[in-house]
Amino acid sequence: MGVLRIVQGKAVTHPFGDPELDEADEMEYRRRVVETAISALEAEVSEPTVFDIQAVS
Repeated sequence: MGVLRIVQGKAVTHPFGDPELDEADEMEYRRRVVETAISALEAEVSEPTVFDIQAVS
């Protein structure tokens, strides 16, 4: 049994956030994590695929 969709977060200790960001950027980052996860679920994949979260500027 394997995983076909991987949404790569900041780190293992912070999979859904980035403690180095201020509050507003943190919320934007979390929103992008959720949007990326939804896109990953909608994507047709046949082999393990890593979905990267765009960096918050």
